Amino acid sequence: MLQKVKVFGLFLLLATTGCRSVEKPVEQAALPAEVQVLATVHKFHLSNPNYPYAKVTQQIQKFGPDIIAIEIRPEDLQEDTTYLKQFYPLEMRQVLKDFPREKVRGLDWYGEEMRGKKMPADVFKNEQTELGKIKKLEREMNRDSLLQPRLIPLAELSKQQVELAKTASPAILNNGQYDDITRTFYEVLDEAVKGTRYETYTQFNRRRDEIITENIVKLVQNNPGKRILVLLGANHRNRAIHTLEKLPAEKVRLVEVED
Repeated sequence: MLQKVKVFGLFLLLATTGCRSVEKPVEQAALPAEVQVLATVHKFHLSNPNYPYAKVTQQIQKFGPDIIAIEIRPEDLQEDTTYLKQFYPLEMRQVLKDFPREKVRGLDWYGEEMRGKKMPADVFKNEQTELGKIKKLEREMNRDSLLQPRLIPLAELSKQQVELAKTASPAILNNGQYDDITRTFYEVLDEAVKGTRYETYTQFNRRRDEIITENIVKLVQNNPGKRILVLLGANHRNRAIHTLEKLPAEKVRLVEVED
């Protein structure tokens, strides 16, 4: 995938009676980027017999990417394992060990306050930080007795997600079923918190997904003809796939995940 699309310029010198002319270069149209979005299940890789951590690496190798885009912030890619394990799941960190770093791109975003900065270890617990406030709001939302009746449908949707995370193979997890559940989950949650102070929590999560997806689109647009493997937690795949499917066919060709 790191091979660039060749652009051919053919210069023909034509001899005529008393004059010479030069044809303009003929350019070959850029090929679309070939993109595979591979969903992961974070800690469930430990117990899922059909999708262990080793299978993540195997799936990436099988696709043979030029570029591997992962759920880690771009500014954190050069940090060491001790730092990374505080904030990112194992399968994302493993990519940095198993594949050349020059192939890896970061997609994630943890708020504007931390953009371009190294995150402190307590960033999710310190309620003075943007991330700490978001986590606090999430805890309060889950304990709010007045809100609970509106959140009841989420329990069944979450159960369906967990069941797939525990048992699905890569192909099944990425066939759209999990994406549909996720889309419904967020629709129900957004409606439940509409008009409450908890909208700040859902807005932050939506913005994170939007930025991850924007980063994917930029990679596609800037790398015609390349093979790009996008590694995302399963809850982020829905928005990414939906957006990529709307891009022109001459810009991107989506490759299905197979076992």
